Amino acid sequence: MSGIPTVKLRDCTTKIGSGTTPRGGHTAYKQSGIPLIRSMNVRMNGFSRDGLAFIDEEQDSSMSGTRVQPADVLLNITGASIGRVCIAPDEICPANVNQHVCIIRSNGRLEPEWIAFFISQPDFQSQILGQQAGATRQALTKEMIEQFELPAPDLPTQRRLATRLKSQMATVEETRRRVEEQFKHCETLRLKFSAEAFAPEVLFQWEERPLLEMSKIVSGVTLGGPTAKEPTRKVPYLRVANVKDGWLMLDDVKEIDATEREIGQFSLKHGDVVLTEGGDPDKLGRGTVWREEIGLCLHQNHIFRVRFDQDQVCPEFAAYQFASKYGKAYFLAHAKQTTGIASINKGVLSRFPFRLPPLKTQRQIAARLREQFTHLRQLQNALRTQLEALDKLPGAFLREAFGSLAG
Repeated sequence: MSGIPTVKLRDCTTKIGSGTTPRGGHTAYKQSGIPLIRSMNVRMNGFSRDGLAFIDEEQDSSMSGTRVQPADVLLNITGASIGRVCIAPDEICPANVNQHVCIIRSNGRLEPEWIAFFISQPDFQSQILGQQAGATRQALTKEMIEQFELPAPDLPTQRRLATRLKSQMATVEETRRRVEEQFKHCETLRLKFSAEAFAPEVLFQWEERPLLEMSKIVSGVTLGGPTAKEPTRKVPYLRVANVKDGWLMLDDVKEIDATEREIGQFSLKHGDVVLTEGGDPDKLGRGTVWREEIGLCLHQNHIFRVRFDQDQVCPEFAAYQFASKYGKAYFLAHAKQTTGIASINKGVLSRFPFRLPPLKTQRQIAARLREQFTHLRQLQNALRTQLEALDKLPGAFLREAFGSLAG
């Protein structure tokens, strides 16, 4: 930034300081009133109302020194979100901040948006994180923030570049919103296709049989369990993290020391359906078909292996039925639930009321859903690529804007 003067933040602000949490913590928050801005509300170059807390006038009066004014710069100064920065929107004021958010108020020498954009640069964010290296608790002190050194071109230049950056960031966010809507629409279509295939008026015409009558159900090998005095060898094994709803993530497959007996007992074969025993309620019983993506692979004890007679049951059809609204409803109704976690045991899975149409019908349904889901997955992968590209654009725009000062 040759020729551009720099200033310490302390020399171009009238206030740098964070707030407090009202006595009583979150139990002291109100349903409405004066907004109390917390770190979750400060996004990178954007304010979020999600989870916004409120305090009353008496509480706000006791925190009068940290009242937020329109155009204040808000900076997260602790924890995993350290360094996130945005401008306080006019409509949120009057407001206050807790101890995790710092107010930076310009004295007019630097535009507030100029300050926020500079702090949000990838290089400056790395500098902030570098200051935390080796610290037991990530935190920016007032003294650290006062020492931030920023370029200080004339105000028209600051406003021109800030206006351009605002426009670019707004375009990125609008594009991101549209891409995310398309992604959600793919999920809606996936549920729609499944609901059509397993519509009640069709489903309940098929024969019902307990799953145990037409399959062999096995829990997998216990990691770190007691071992006999037998030789072992390392073999790959499938963990809960590898089993998604309708697909497998095999980027990180661990190995386990297993005996030949365990290898024989817990090896997966082509056509096995693998199901997780628990997790978030909406992910309960998630699974897919094993197609020998890895030559020899065992499965963990938190994963059920369901092996069918494929002359009677199409494994892919079975996996789709487990994942359908019908299947999910059964698992959820019979799951053991604790706080935020649900799980099923082998007995629950064995009693699953499997709907068994003719094998030809099973294969037709499986083929149709496979084609539909494959198209949706391809589209979602393309959308993920777009989102990854969008994630890189703000940093590129910021580098370009502040790099132009050097020229």
